[in-house]
Amino acid sequence: MSAVATAGRVLMWALNSAGGAPPEGDLDAARGLLDPGQEITTSVARVAAATAARLRLQGPPLGDPRPPGRGVVLLAAAVGARGERRAAELARVVPPPRTAYDLLSYHAVAGAAVPYAEGLADVLRDSSPLTGTLDRPGPSGAPGCDELIDRLRSDGPARRLLTLRFAAPVTDPAQYGWRGETLAWLRHEDVGLVLDVYENALVHHRAEHERMARAAWRAALAGDADAATPVATWWRALAELESAAPAMLRARRQLLDYHEWTNLFRRVRTMEART
Repeated sequence: MSAVATAGRVLMWALNSAGGAPPEGDLDAARGLLDPGQEITTSVARVAAATAARLRLQGPPLGDPRPPGRGVVLLAAAVGARGERRAAELARVVPPPRTAYDLLSYHAVAGAAVPYAEGLADVLRDSSPLTGTLDRPGPSGAPGCDELIDRLRSDGPARRLLTLRFAAPVTDPAQYGWRGETLAWLRHEDVGLVLDVYENALVHHRAEHERMARAAWRAALAGDADAATPVATWWRALAELESAAPAMLRARRQLLDYHEWTNLFRRVRTMEART
């Protein structure tokens, strides 16, 4: 199978969003990826448009009507050939997304493939800033994700996407850490967004956040600050706002009974100060 055919199969998998592992192929005749043909180009446009619809981003997303480029074709080929050593090399030379539709098409492939490509996952996160932002950045992706967050929060539908994704509970400690640190600096830049995140978390995901808090409290009470820190970090911004601007929190009618989490952050911070 040629590299173009591999990329095409992965693009169709991302378009259908049916779940399950991405199809596999190889990277034979990889030069063809530079000019993959009209059929692949059409698939890229369809993937970008479908992803915008799934994420409820109005067109043109982020006010950018420019069509997607071909960079995602290289990314799709790397995902399909993830069992080969060359796959990571190819993923590392994927050009940065230039347009909003690039951001979406890259995320359609990378975001869905991360759970199935353990050895390639961080490279995919670094290649796809939207994936890094909504999941967590790879080793070198944080600056690009920070820039993208500024862009997302200035657009109504994208701001809503960011709010809902950050409000949802996660299990990966690195995700908790990334989101918590992001909320901590955003409280100085965009406190309304931060409060929207916490409010949505408690309205829509309270039970799961309570379960994670109980586990973190057990770790903290047992003296294991490292195990409690990721969850505590996620609530850092709210704890700091509770101390600095309590009236602002009281004005949020849905932001109730959050002391379990803010006290967890303070407990862990005290434990860290003693070490």
